[in-house]
Amino acid sequence: MKILALALLSAMFVLADAPKLRLPGDVQPLRYELDLNVSPAKDGFDGTVAIDVEVKRPAAIVWLHAVGLKVTSATVGGKPAKVTEASPFLGLEAASPIPPGKTRIEIRYSGTYQKNSVEGLFKQTEGENSYVMTQFEPTSARIAFPCFDEPAFKTPWRVTLRVPAGLEAFGNTPVETDKTEGVTRVVRFRESKPLPSYLVAMAVGPFDVIDGGTVGRNKTPLRVIATKGHRDEAKYTLEVTPKVFTALENYFGLPYPYEKLDQITVPVTVAFGAMENAGLITYQSPLLLIRPQDDNVNRRRVNTEVITHEIAHQWFGNMVTPAWWDDIWLNEAFATWMTERIMEGLFPDWKVDVEAVEEKNKVMKADTLLSARKVRQPIEGEGDIGSAFDSITYKKGSAVIRMFENYVGAEAFRKGVQSYMRKHAWGSATAADFLAAITAASGKNVSREFSTFLDRTGVPLLAVRLDCGEAGKASVQVTQERFLPLGSKGSRNEYWQTPACFEYESGGKIVRECRVIADPKDTVALKQAAGCPAWLNANDGGAGYYRVRYEGSAAEKILANVDKLDLRERVDLLRNVLALVG
Repeated sequence: MKILALALLSAMFVLADAPKLRLPGDVQPLRYELDLNVSPAKDGFDGTVAIDVEVKRPAAIVWLHAVGLKVTSATVGGKPAKVTEASPFLGLEAASPIPPGKTRIEIRYSGTYQKNSVEGLFKQTEGENSYVMTQFEPTSARIAFPCFDEPAFKTPWRVTLRVPAGLEAFGNTPVETDKTEGVTRVVRFRESKPLPSYLVAMAVGPFDVIDGGTVGRNKTPLRVIATKGHRDEAKYTLEVTPKVFTALENYFGLPYPYEKLDQITVPVTVAFGAMENAGLITYQSPLLLIRPQDDNVNRRRVNTEVITHEIAHQWFGNMVTPAWWDDIWLNEAFATWMTERIMEGLFPDWKVDVEAVEEKNKVMKADTLLSARKVRQPIEGEGDIGSAFDSITYKKGSAVIRMFENYVGAEAFRKGVQSYMRKHAWGSATAADFLAAITAASGKNVSREFSTFLDRTGVPLLAVRLDCGEAGKASVQVTQERFLPLGSKGSRNEYWQTPACFEYESGGKIVRECRVIADPKDTVALKQAAGCPAWLNANDGGAGYYRVRYEGSAAEKILANVDKLDLRERVDLLRNVLALVG
């Protein structure tokens, strides 16, 4: 019977070719154990990775990711496996069919530190001191260890680092055991919460560790970890981080999701300024540290912005992770928007809300070009992943989120965010999941409207005209088309599902009404108006991601009442005028 069962099992599988872009998903990682020898004095590293997996269907070969690594041995289910290299994939071919169920992969391997880039495990020298650190987002974990290097594969990690005695070693979690064996320090870290491979992080070197006490609801340990000799530059970071931390806990309604918060400096970064690794955030040194003689408001603003963005990711992006890279915009756009929202509350004198209007107008200028990229760009090749991290992702995405928050209301939006976080905690989710949560919390179905801004390029132009002719009933006639710069050969015959919020003065009171403009021509009744409004602003708070062209009396009235607008709205009005005449 056993021979017959094996024969039937053999007939059920075919030795598959290497994947083209994504792993097939027939083998799912459940847990990792990573044990590495890391010394900044050497040119490379070696170690083992053990991966508990679940096989969904009979398999002849297991595919995972590995780039530039030398595999010396590999087993599947305790039996030797043949190694097939098809970069960026690594195939482990079993001698006999791998049946469905749980099994373990073990790989012994070695690799070389990156010295001219900041990818994978990279080595840098500052003065006389050398450091080894990591940067895995988006797809560089595979340079450091064989793994299932996609964001939806989210599992606990157990990491052990074997480093020269006298050096410091850090990981995503607190140290569980720390032993010295001759000239080697063996640091074993606690098992992590579920993480995708790109959020795993390590650092080894002669760092200075600055204790910041504890913060937040769970009294989370806070530290700044600086390269040697920069201890005195962490003062502002240790002052501002608890404020940001508390504000974020309050917004999400959830305690900080990890056991510690270490913020660590990288001597030199290229292509990234900071990275939200769970519990071990890396920063380009000037973005985390301020020398006392350089301390000023501008430096503090920049540092606060980056720190807030990265800590916000610990919830939105780490605790809940995108299922695939086409939704990375949601991670980065949300953290950008959240940074603005937190800083507005903590530092009102900085006028971050006005700066957000300026940033929106900058990205709108780029978005009018026919060559502009979509926010939610399909990922059709490896190169598409890296190109998704641009101003369209961060700034347009953030501006669109701000527009919809303004449309549904700040508190309803916040409840939707909290619902989304609780439902998908420790897992992965999509933009559709996020929009469903906002819809449920607000009672306004925003999924279709939001998607029109994600899945196409361009900026809507709303031409607005006041109509007060019928028995004192006021309305706004709205015409929608695509805004294009002078000389563009693109078609203007496009329209969006645009959530427009109108602000106007009636009977001495300023009131607000919102409406989705879904057609090329629409009429918006001003239901709270008693007669013809004294003036009309078609972009309340400057939050809308659209241009406005005022026509007839609407133009005359808003220009005569500019002093009634707040600073955000005046800036937005000025930028509109400049765009329309440019």
